[in-house]
Amino acid sequence: MPRNRLAVHKARIERAVGRTRAAHAGEGYAVVRQALAEALEDEGAGRVVPQVVDHLAMQISTGRANDGGQQAP
Repeated sequence: MPRNRLAVHKARIERAVGRTRAAHAGEGYAVVRQALAEALEDEGAGRVVPQVVDHLAMQISTGRANDGGQQAP
């Protein structure tokens, strides 16, 4: 994937994660996972490794920030 397409794909993922976090932070994993999958599809970023989606959904569900592995104080 060319660099510009990667940047566009990354931006789509970031928008989907942001939307999902804003609407579903702290909710159950299954609810968050489904909402994230739908947001990714809505943004046109449906091609995301399932394990990555699982990890992001778990972070959103538990209220952890996606900050390189460091939790907010």
